[in-house]
Amino acid sequence: MELVLGIFLVWATVFSKHRILFFVTFFSLFADVLRINVVGSMLSAHFVGFLVLPFVFQNRAYLRELKLIRTPLFILIILYLVSFFYFGVFDPWIDISGLRSWGQQSFGRSLISISRLISEISIFLYIYLIIRTGKVDKDLILKYLKIMLVVGFVVAVLDRMVLGHRIVETLFYFRADLANRFIGLNGEPKVFGRSMSLTIALLIALGRLDKDWPYVMVAAIGLVLSNSASAFVMLFMFLVAVVLLRKNLVLKILMVSMLVVFFFIDFKLIISNLSFLYSKETVRKIEKVVYSEDQEWIENEPFLFKKFDIFDRLALIFFKESPEYLAFGVGPNLVHIPSSKYIPKHSIFYTEKRIDSVPNNMIVNQLSSVGIIGLIIWAWFFFRTNKIISLSVKQDYIFIFYTGIIFGMVFFSVHTLYIIAIALGASVKDMNSVVNYERG
Repeated sequence: MELVLGIFLVWATVFSKHRILFFVTFFSLFADVLRINVVGSMLSAHFVGFLVLPFVFQNRAYLRELKLIRTPLFILIILYLVSFFYFGVFDPWIDISGLRSWGQQSFGRSLISISRLISEISIFLYIYLIIRTGKVDKDLILKYLKIMLVVGFVVAVLDRMVLGHRIVETLFYFRADLANRFIGLNGEPKVFGRSMSLTIALLIALGRLDKDWPYVMVAAIGLVLSNSASAFVMLFMFLVAVVLLRKNLVLKILMVSMLVVFFFIDFKLIISNLSFLYSKETVRKIEKVVYSEDQEWIENEPFLFKKFDIFDRLALIFFKESPEYLAFGVGPNLVHIPSSKYIPKHSIFYTEKRIDSVPNNMIVNQLSSVGIIGLIIWAWFFFRTNKIISLSVKQDYIFIFYTGIIFGMVFFSVHTLYIIAIALGASVKDMNSVVNYERG
């Protein structure tokens, strides 16, 4: 299946089938089984990012409109390259476990990370270009979003309740330990749940709730079925963004009411009485985020650290114990190597005394890779992007922009730049349309 998908995407690139490329890459954000196995498994969005590099170069004239963000992106690439050569080549982290594969050790992991960064910037510019030039518009994006929601939800329910996950197992891959979970076209329930949360946010931004509320309800049911704590937290953050950014009074009242329930009613009481919706493990994870209820992994561990998942938490503990790395980080996605020594004895990872995953939260992830300096550059990029999008008269685009950032705060991946590119392309296109109309 991966080979067929790869050949299909190459064909679509060669013959400039931009709507097909957009559909597949957009779909891969919500269905992570759409992967290509080239020097490790990667999302279709990453694969297409490499394929469209010539298109981005050919249409670089349009990128002059993005002069505000070109400098931070360029500096970020340089910083990543310097970090790669130092921590991946000249002074690599040593794998004391002796169990890590080439792709999990310093040179291999940092090289893959650099490649994916280039791919993500390429797909960011590509999505901007095809929306900016009118090859893809808002109505088409909304149409594709609804299609993906229905397909993902139906597969999740049908595969789990009737077919025993035969669809996913036949077309892609399937983990037997997830046989009793709703996963849709994803490898894990939490990814399915995150896709449902993201769908709700984008439907609010792109559509009109008076017409699209049935789709929002379907996505909400899918989120509940996923039984994912991170998806729940992500939805909560999206609701906060709606309250802060949307001008619709009715929508604000609805969202504020939900937030009041979360803040002023005992959260534990609510969740504990909804055991038919959430498993005990999910409740425990949500309570951990809200109340930081967990034992200390090191002496005098900061209260805030306990709110994070194990990969983020171990990275933060490492920096607390080794603050000399705060300025420039420890190399592109390499923090899993030095932070493994802090794995607590009760963890399932303690047996092999290693973790291979990196922090999910965008701030912790980039702090680990390129340090405080890198975080400053990212903030510079986001600030200038926000400045461009804010020039548009449509508030929808700024909400889409913050949706991308919020997603990255829970799970930092290609999703963040992809979603921001949609907002950026649509806003610049509308601004140019207004200018051309006024000139006419």
